[in-house]
Amino acid sequence: KMHVRNAPLDSVAELGYLGFAPFETVKLYDPNGAGAHHKVYDHFLARPLDAPGRRAREDGAALVNLNTPYANVLQAALLDMPVDEFPGGAAHERLSEAQALEVANLLVANRLYTSFSQIGGLSAAQISQLYAANAFPAANELQRESLFRNLEERVGMRGNTFLVFLVAEAHDYATREFGIGVNQNHLNRGHLDIGWSRGGSTKFGGDRINTPGGPFGTRLVSVGALAMVWLDSYPDATGRRDAFVRYFKYLDE
Repeated sequence: KMHVRNAPLDSVAELGYLGFAPFETVKLYDPNGAGAHHKVYDHFLARPLDAPGRRAREDGAALVNLNTPYANVLQAALLDMPVDEFPGGAAHERLSEAQALEVANLLVANRLYTSFSQIGGLSAAQISQLYAANAFPAANELQRESLFRNLEERVGMRGNTFLVFLVAEAHDYATREFGIGVNQNHLNRGHLDIGWSRGGSTKFGGDRINTPGGPFGTRLVSVGALAMVWLDSYPDATGRRDAFVRYFKYLDE
């Protein structure tokens, strides 16, 4: 049974239904681990249309990064994934919690990914492990390739977004009313030992500094802020990663 949609594609994986020679279709993975599959994900992108009966989602919204180092995070994205033969078709099975973790562990062990085509290029042993009954329990080729089609809806690869909380404080280290002495032995060993006539003691690196009013003196003012920062998962040719601040707000409390 073959399904070829007579409509715009929801997924690049649907190209896997296309025949290009007698008894030959586009292959999304190579079971022999030789990398002889068709790397359509390196060249095509599908953007689902918002229309009745079609999958609609804001591009890039609520996607788990496929390159996460945490299998439990990826497991959450894989949980209940349908193993079906075509978009909207009945699910042969859905991934259980244990199956989702098996698939997640394999994918995490073989990151970093820049394209789903790299999943199709896993070794023969890894492909065998991926499609084992305790991982992705597919009964035929169409169901095996549904992994790629349904994975597209749940994961992304290019971006990481972080929430960063910032706090800056100014402290008073006034010294006029205190005597200061320097221990020459410590200074000779590369350590600066400043003795105050009173106050707490703390260490900064190898230096011991005594300050009045406690380890950090008297706090004069503080300000907090929240920043949302996007960081590209992959460095460019010079090793630099693109990043920019998507949102910034000073916190009143």
